[in-house]
Amino acid sequence: MKKTIDVNGMFAKLSQVKEVTEKLANTSRSELIETDLIFPSKDNPYNRQDTPEIVSQLATTIEAIGLIHPLTVRKINDECYEIISGERRYKAIKTLGWKRIPCTVYDNLSDDKAQLMLHVANLETREYTPGEKLQFYPATEECIKKLISSGEYTGTLQQGIAEMLKISDRQVRKYKKILENLDEAEHEKIIKGDESINTAYKKAVEEKEAKAENQEKRKEKEKKTNEENPLVQKLTDFYLQRIFSETDEITKINGISFSDEQLEKFGQKLNKKMGKVISDCIREVLK
Repeated sequence: MKKTIDVNGMFAKLSQVKEVTEKLANTSRSELIETDLIFPSKDNPYNRQDTPEIVSQLATTIEAIGLIHPLTVRKINDECYEIISGERRYKAIKTLGWKRIPCTVYDNLSDDKAQLMLHVANLETREYTPGEKLQFYPATEECIKKLISSGEYTGTLQQGIAEMLKISDRQVRKYKKILENLDEAEHEKIIKGDESINTAYKKAVEEKEAKAENQEKRKEKEKKTNEENPLVQKLTDFYLQRIFSETDEITKINGISFSDEQLEKFGQKLNKKMGKVISDCIREVLK
C-alpha cells in the first residue's frame, strides 16, 4: 500500500496560532491565467525528469482529453504567477499553444510555504526511488530549516525531512552521511539506481572513518615534525613576536580593534598556521 504524506499533520505544525490548512484552502481560487504570465519555480528539484519525450506524451494526452487537474500557482503580482504544482503540465500546454490555463491561485503565500507546498505536491502524487529521494534531500532540508527558523514549523529537522520524503529517521541519517562523505559522481550512481542506498551508506561510513584517520595522521605528523625540528618552533616564536609587536599599530591604522580574547584567538590560529608554513618551507628548501 502506498504511504501518503500527512499533509494536514505537516501544515498543522506550521503555526501554533492559526489553522494553516484551512487558511490556505480559504485563500485559493480558480482562475484562467494567461499562459505568458505563468512561470516555473526557480527552485524545483523535481523537474529533472521532465524530458522532451515525457512532455510530448503528456501534451498528446492533454490535447485528447483536456486538462483534468489545473495548475497550482501563487500570485506574485499582476504580471507574474509562480507554479507550485504542475510544471510538467505547463510545459506540455505551452507546446499546444494555449493562450490561457486553468489554475488554482493562492495569494499572499510566503516563499517558504510555497516551497513546502511544491515538495508536498510532488512527493504526494508521484512515486520516487530511494536514489531519486537522495536527489531531493538537500532542497527538502533547506525548506524545513527555513520553516523552523521562521517559527512556522515546530517539529525537528529530522522529523520534517522524514515526513516529507516518506522515509524513516534512520534513512534520513543514512542520506545525510552519504551526501556529506561521498562525491557527486557517487551521488549520481545512486540517483540513477546503479548503486543502492545501503551500499552507498557503507562506503560513506568507511570514507568518514578514513578521513578521520587521515586527519589524525596529519596531526601526528605535524606534531612529530615540530618535536624533531625545534627550529620550526623557534622560528615560529620569532616571527610571531615581530608580528605582535606591530599588530596594535597596524590594526589601528586599518580601523580594526582586537579585544584581548580576539587577540588570543588570533595568536593561536596564527601560531598553528605559521608553524605549518615554516615547516613546509624548511622541507622544500632542504630537498
